Amino acid sequence: MARFAALSQQLVDRDVTEQTPTPGWLDGLLDTVAQEVRAGRDLPYAEGLVVTEGAVRTLVREAGDGVPGALVGRTRIRDLDGAPRIEIELSVLGDRPLVAVADRVREVVAAALRRHTPSPRPPST
Repeated sequence: MARFAALSQQLVDRDVTEQTPTPGWLDGLLDTVAQEVRAGRDLPYAEGLVVTEGAVRTLVREAGDGVPGALVGRTRIRDLDGAPRIEIELSVLGDRPLVAVADRVREVVAAALRRHTPSPRPPST
């Protein structure tokens, strides 16, 4: 544990000294946060009911973050030929197989969407 703590501190120190944020870095970060937490468009759910993009993004994030070694970053909902498409930026721990973790995230997100949305087929990820 002591070795891991020392290595972690070295990595933090290196990042702090080697990487100077660009002038617009904080503004970009705040814009991303604002987009992620806003409700967004209303998506048809059932007759007379809608679900917001924000609720779908939260569902995707919670499902994906539940996969060991995965961390969901930005999620976007786009229209593709009249059907919604969900794009996920995903970080995977370095010791995990990227393709296997990404495939598992796709599976759990699709299952969550099938469970909680009325779509006959879930949007692709």
